[in-house]
Amino acid sequence: MGLLDPLRGHGIRDRIRWFAHAATPSVVLDELTHRRSQRERRENRSDGAWDLSWIEVTPNCRIAVFWSVVPGVGSGPSASVYVHDSEVMRLDCFGADEGHMHLNPTQVEALRPVSDPRVYFEPGDRGRHVQRARFELATNLPAALAANRLRRVRSADIPVEAVTTAAATMATSMAILVDRHGSGVE
Repeated sequence: MGLLDPLRGHGIRDRIRWFAHAATPSVVLDELTHRRSQRERRENRSDGAWDLSWIEVTPNCRIAVFWSVVPGVGSGPSASVYVHDSEVMRLDCFGADEGHMHLNPTQVEALRPVSDPRVYFEPGDRGRHVQRARFELATNLPAALAANRLRRVRSADIPVEAVTTAAATMATSMAILVDRHGSGVE
């Protein structure tokens, strides 16, 4: 398998982006990606998210909970977890076989098109995906932090008890959104 095999079948734009990322020092790339992601947050876009609320976990960690619509994928409650304003986890509870999570989504974006940025939940309705999202947040936030390329995120001190409490609050907020906007599986 050659170096370019993962890019086979992708357009010139994807290839150029991949080579630019490969040639940029990781410290510079990480900071540029972080800054770009702050401008492009889904919950800030009026065409894809609404009914936003925030959960403060610690002074350096907060969670945006919102109703999300992603054309071609699905709709449902979503949550984005930010540590030092860097998105480290996104949980999309779209129902059917479209519920999924992203770990360090802005970092994974730099690896596209060679990787799929989603980890899918087992098929189920939105309520079941909300419970799965609660479990994933409480269980996998430390792994997302440890895998993050920004040192300030990796070294963030977020107590397990605070994450467990925030996961329960997030699940309640998401359940309210399901009641408010629809419990279907679209």
